[in-house]
Amino acid sequence: MMENVLQLALTAARDAIGPDGELPYPWRKRIWAAFIDQLGSDLGIRAWSAVQVACAHRVRPVWHSTFPQEEEPMIILRAAEEGMASGVDQSGLESQFGSLKAFLDDKLTLGQEYFPGIYAGFACLAAARDSCQVKVVVDMSVDGAQGLA
Repeated sequence: MMENVLQLALTAARDAIGPDGELPYPWRKRIWAAFIDQLGSDLGIRAWSAVQVACAHRVRPVWHSTFPQEEEPMIILRAAEEGMASGVDQSGLESQFGSLKAFLDDKLTLGQEYFPGIYAGFACLAAARDSCQVKVVVDMSVDGAQGLA
């Protein structure tokens, strides 16, 4: 039996994960497009958001081990999750994304040993931001993957 597009994308992406644990952006776009292809636009976007939230939760211990007294990324992630679950408009939350990004960017000056924790914070930001997206734009780029606006 032929494997589905999503399974093929996930299997292929596994080998693309770098030594720092990051999956390069073009591969993330391919997986996103596979979600849309497999599940349709609305359900695919919701499934992708759920995967991002699950990934952010999975790296939560990395954040806490690096910054045990700071909760900013987790607070934004929780608020986005609550909005996703309740269907309440989260446009007000979007105004906090810039502040969280600046907060995380400032931490990059602490040194390379802090990068895993900082990247965990960025995972929360990405999951929260994409959970709040309401508009989808088809981006037929060089590799033909689709993206969120």
